[in-house]
Amino acid sequence: MNIYIDFDDTITMSVENVIRIVNQRFNKNVKVQDIGEWDFSDVYPDIPLKDIVNVFGEEEFFRTLKFNDDVIPTLRKYTKYNNIIIVSKVDMSIIQRKFNWIKNHLIDIGIKVEFYGIPLGKSKSIIDMSDGIMIDDNASFLKETNAKYKILYKGNRKFDTKQEWDGYTVSNWKELNKLLHNIISKEKGYTNGKI
Repeated sequence: MNIYIDFDDTITMSVENVIRIVNQRFNKNVKVQDIGEWDFSDVYPDIPLKDIVNVFGEEEFFRTLKFNDDVIPTLRKYTKYNNIIIVSKVDMSIIQRKFNWIKNHLIDIGIKVEFYGIPLGKSKSIIDMSDGIMIDDNASFLKETNAKYKILYKGNRKFDTKQEWDGYTVSNWKELNKLLHNIISKEKGYTNGKI
């Protein structure tokens, strides 16, 4: 079964990293939990959005980027019998940096993944996901795909509670691991808990 996974704030702690960098750069003290708007306007009203968004592509961002907890063991478990495909909307000027990070932090340590970079302004629906599971932190992106199963990864940001979503929802990778286990077991017709 194919498992399609978003990159920023699903696999990685991207917003947390951006907040850390922006706080240092502009002498602020914002926490991830403080963010109520996707464009950071409620926490950085005096900083132009482009100055925040540009951080997502900087060398420092990729050098200091970390995984969410439990990502590596979960991916190791599911790459044995499933195709893992990272699907990320990305500025094409930094697509190589994002791919290099994935290569260095996943592929080079033996976790087999593919990477599909979707240009900004395009929909993730350009990929046929009807054969699998899509995991994303953005309900709108999930809704536009044709994935058989769709899972919203909420994390700990306030603005996630504003998203209209009544499907599968997880708050961390431990919960995601259990849900993936149940879905894949069901798909394969296993009743003994094995996948």
